Amino acid sequence: MRPLVPQVARRPPPAARLFRLLSLVPGQVAATGATAALAGAADGIEEVLGTLADAHLVERPAPDRYVMHDLIARHARERLAADEPAADRSAAVTRPLDWYLAAFHAAHAILAPYRTTPSSSTPRHAAVLARSPRSRRPAS
Repeated sequence: MRPLVPQVARRPPPAARLFRLLSLVPGQVAATGATAALAGAADGIEEVLGTLADAHLVERPAPDRYVMHDLIARHARERLAADEPAADRSAAVTRPLDWYLAAFHAAHAILAPYRTTPSSSTPRHAAVLARSPRSRRPAS
């Protein structure tokens, strides 16, 4: 993994941080929206992903999809454990889950507005549902 060290070190801080965070993605395939949630910021995420792709740290196999080779992801996980505080790692795991849940509810409201959706089991998920622009919650 030593040859990667200079490659990552030359990246701007947002790209280096996203490189480390991408190691948390199960299966190493990430959508742009989920990646923005992972990073905690949507502004400029495509530019940051482009920086990583230009450095061959991630690949773009399809539009809106990025993948990291398993050996590169292993190095990123090592850097993540060494460079990111535990609280930041934990929050980074939670944000994409909230994004996927909100995306599900938004899609469900469009595709099946006549059906009710399961109620959220935690206040955090309830807040995501409330922020979801197309989420329709059944009246109580």
